[in-house]
Amino acid sequence: MRYIWLSLLALAVTAPPARAACGFLNDQPAENHYAKTSPDHRFTVVKDICGNTSDKAELRDRSGHKLADIPGLLDDDAMPVTVVWSADSRWFFANHHIGSFMDRLQVFQIVGGKAVERPALFTAAARLAHRRYPCLTTRAVTGDGMGWTRDNRHIALFTTASPDACLDFDAPGEPETGVFRDLVMIGDVRSGRIDPASVRVFAVPAKLPHDGPYAAVIPAKAW
Repeated sequence: MRYIWLSLLALAVTAPPARAACGFLNDQPAENHYAKTSPDHRFTVVKDICGNTSDKAELRDRSGHKLADIPGLLDDDAMPVTVVWSADSRWFFANHHIGSFMDRLQVFQIVGGKAVERPALFTAAARLAHRRYPCLTTRAVTGDGMGWTRDNRHIALFTTASPDACLDFDAPGEPETGVFRDLVMIGDVRSGRIDPASVRVFAVPAKLPHDGPYAAVIPAKAW
């Protein structure tokens, strides 16, 4: 018994102190810290990820003080985001990772020191993809923003979906599949209106067209 007690005591003395659980209430550092500052340096979008279960997303001022939470950038699985600001620092879009190598575009406007989500553009893009390819439900559509236009009012984006999004598992026998293609387009961040002249099949992945309405797009450095 004495030997067991001494062994346990030795383990208690030699074992390194337990690391406090990563979290935000005990001031432990996040495992993944992301920050993107606006061009005028007035605002910074911050997302801190703790493990794969919790995160926080905030809008901060130039001094690093929290202005407001950004609930739209939070998720159950603590997924990363990539933020791209408009040149006038009044808007930003976030490509919010949802898993399986896919993202979902979210658009935000700075209003009174808060980041207010404006879903009109992605909603319109998802509906357009569904009209073009009826086998796609609007909920199945994902996509990324690829850049702002020079007037800071429009975003170039593309829509896509999981490869099995059009499989019909209710069909008898082998699942039947519809056909869909990735689309690229330009839309208004306020109204969500998609420029009909910009809608094209996304023939070359990760490469924006340069002609027509795309001549006004400033491609994001990372998306």
